[in-house]
Amino acid sequence: MIEIIPNWHPILVHFTVALLSISVILHLAVLVADKASWRRAALTVARWNLGLGIAFAALTLASGFYAYLTVTHDEPAHLAMIDHRNWALATVAVFALLGLWHWMRHRGDAAVKKRFAALMVVGGLLLTVTAWKGGDLVYGHGLGVRSLPEVSGEGHGSATGEDHDQEDASVEAASGAAVSDDRHDRMPEAALATDGPAGALNAFRKALGSGDKDAVLAALAADVAIYESGFIEASRDAYASHHMGADMAYIGAIKTTVTSQKVHSMGDMAMVLTESRMTGTYREQTVDRISLETAILHKTADGWKVIHLHWGGRPTGE
Repeated sequence: MIEIIPNWHPILVHFTVALLSISVILHLAVLVADKASWRRAALTVARWNLGLGIAFAALTLASGFYAYLTVTHDEPAHLAMIDHRNWALATVAVFALLGLWHWMRHRGDAAVKKRFAALMVVGGLLLTVTAWKGGDLVYGHGLGVRSLPEVSGEGHGSATGEDHDQEDASVEAASGAAVSDDRHDRMPEAALATDGPAGALNAFRKALGSGDKDAVLAALAADVAIYESGFIEASRDAYASHHMGADMAYIGAIKTTVTSQKVHSMGDMAMVLTESRMTGTYREQTVDRISLETAILHKTADGWKVIHLHWGGRPTGE
């Protein structure tokens, strides 16, 4: 079971949705019930479902955060994950407060207060939106589907589009000129830097775009630190197991036009700053972003190695 479902969030969330939804429906039903005996029975079941639903919601939230940090994903999926997480936090908070309110004020009541029932409806609407957004993560972005990392190479996710955008940006950026070529927007070979820190960074970018895993890893120092929108890949191995595949998939689908690039050399150290515009369509979503990248390289006996990357960006026009 664990090998088939690496995260328990998809299982727990069904209990949460079912229990809380039934609780909402029964609380409303009690308001219109004619028979006192039926109202008492329905109210008992409604309260039990509310309590159990809150308990499962806590477990669902915990497993959701684990999935948020571990499930392979790309940049559009990460943005959707953040949105789903925020709705989930609001939903759980509302039901938790309702459960506390009920326990403190209404547990001995034989009827449902209209105000309480109205707030249960609000919680039910929040639950519906949260569940819909969670479903979109699976059916719209393919999260949790084991075959996707093999097919599209999605990794820990450049947590945001900015991050993946950056990657393309730097491939072209290493040459310091605007890009104009095939759909990957590669620069003509004659214009590419072939040595120095810019050349090493360019080789890294080309390897990402072509899906050459060995060349990508060869360009990185073993202890490379890659920062992406609040996430850190603290080593070459971590990058290879999480984020690298997603970058390859993204770069292969998005066009990059470098608008500026600066190289600052400091002996055996160099810093390359790149700004690019990323455009195109990735997984049926339109991309149009300004990407920013900071790369730090160290000159070793084997040539320049990337020891730090920091990717960020914003939608064009902001």
